Amino acid sequence: MYSDDDLHERRQSMTDILASWDLDGALPDAAAMNLIREYVTGTYGLEELSQKMADLPLHPEQAT
Repeated sequence: MYSDDDLHERRQSMTDILASWDLDGALPDAAAMNLIREYVTGTYGLEELSQKMADLPLHPEQAT
């Protein structure tokens, strides 16, 4: 598990990134937000988050 300092840095980093994405009108869908929340809480690291995000369908609303 990660220290509270790590969690604070993760939370701040993700807040900044999401704010930037929002300005571009590019917020992630619900599945991606769940992964981000799990990353911020320390469930897994950045490398695993990247892999999990890459595994998500690009257009989940079109998945059958």
